[in-house]
Amino acid sequence: MGACLTVALIGVAVLLSSASYANGPPRATEEVLHYLEPERYGNKVPAWVIAELKARGCKIPQASYFDPKPHNLIRGQFVTPGQLDWAALCSRKNKSSIMLISKRDGPCSDEVGVAEDNTYVQQVATQQRGFSRIIRTAKKRDILRYVKRAESESPLAPSQIAHEGIMDQFMDKGSSVLYCKDGRWLELLGSD
Repeated sequence: MGACLTVALIGVAVLLSSASYANGPPRATEEVLHYLEPERYGNKVPAWVIAELKARGCKIPQASYFDPKPHNLIRGQFVTPGQLDWAALCSRKNKSSIMLISKRDGPCSDEVGVAEDNTYVQQVATQQRGFSRIIRTAKKRDILRYVKRAESESPLAPSQIAHEGIMDQFMDKGSSVLYCKDGRWLELLGSD
């Protein structure tokens, strides 16, 4: 009797596991990526920014292992000194880009850094994989540090730093700063 029960239980387990994968096993993005809808940021973000992100179909991926609080939606003076802009890591159809949201048209494109979400999935702990891309506001002092580190290879001189930039980090791997200058985004390579 015990052998029959064991065989029956194994059969049920196989049926349940195959039923849960009726459309094939889950893709890596479905297993390790967590997104927030723009409205989840609440009153910390102006309503017009939330409306713009929703209109563009953005979901904001979270690198929850590294930062449990909502992130990847930042503000700063990214284009012109004194002009407050917003930037979001915007995911659409499993691709993320840094989306600039501003009340004014700026000299630089409003989308930069497009990459497959899976590109930023890595081992974050034993038996755990997770999304690992985070954007932050790069203050002028941070940008200056990147420029000095690059020395003669930097596309930007220290005297040209007039506003903030966007730090794009692949956690525990490396980072770069995106800086809007003369109508295009310059990429300054950062820490590894």
